[in-house]
Amino acid sequence: MLLNYAFSEPSRDYWIQDCSAATENILIAAMGLGLGTLWIGLYPIPSKLKPVRKALDIPEYVIPLNVIYIGYADERKKPRKKTLSINIHYSPTNIILQIRLRI
Repeated sequence: MLLNYAFSEPSRDYWIQDCSAATENILIAAMGLGLGTLWIGLYPIPSKLKPVRKALDIPEYVIPLNVIYIGYADERKKPRKKTLSINIHYSPTNIILQIRLRI
């Protein structure tokens, strides 16, 4: 019953967001256990999908969104400093949102 709802309109169109949220939760849980992770996006790039399908024997009707590597890191690196700036310009006729991420 739940899957029937998940694959019905308009819920069916949210599978990427749903699976991405689940992936993020897996990464956070692994990090909490002291494990290192790496999220590699596959979908919608055919050149990335094909070798993964073949290696894992995934049927065509299953769409792999990503691959998650989980394990113990060889080394601990300091987090990179990131700066996020957001500018919002608005007038009665339009809104411009400018986001910059500096790594």
